Amino acid sequence: MAVGVVTSKKEKRPSFTDEQIVNATEVQRNWKTEVVPKLGIFPYLIVFHRQKPKVAIMDYKAFVDLWQRAQQFAELQLKMEVLLRYIEQENSGRKLTTLGELLSKANISLEDLEAMPDVEIEPDRSSRER
Repeated sequence: MAVGVVTSKKEKRPSFTDEQIVNATEVQRNWKTEVVPKLGIFPYLIVFHRQKPKVAIMDYKAFVDLWQRAQQFAELQLKMEVLLRYIEQENSGRKLTTLGELLSKANISLEDLEAMPDVEIEPDRSSRER
C-alpha cells in the first residue's frame, strides 16, 4: 500500500464517500477487516485523525500508475513550454539561446548537468538527421 498526504485546504480535494473514511485507529488495529476489504471496492481511502483528513491510502499498482501519469504530464508541460517559446521566438524574430550558450553563461559544464539526478540529454536531432 502507498500513502499520500492531503496537502492544502485551498486546493480542491477529490470527493469521497463516508464508506471511504477510515479512522487512524482502525488502520492500526483493524487493517485486515476495515482497510483491505474497502481497498477492493474503492480506488483510495481517506484516513481521518481527530475528524480531519490526514492521508489517502491506495493500492500500490494504482499509485505507480498515477505517479507515471504525473511524470508524463510534467514532461508534456515542459514540451509545451518549449514549443510556445519557439513559436514566440519565430513570431518575434528573436534568436533562441541554445542550451550550450545557457550552460556557458551559468558556468555549468554538460558533464555537470548530466550528473544531476533526473537529467537525460538527448543528442542533437539535426546531427542525427544528416
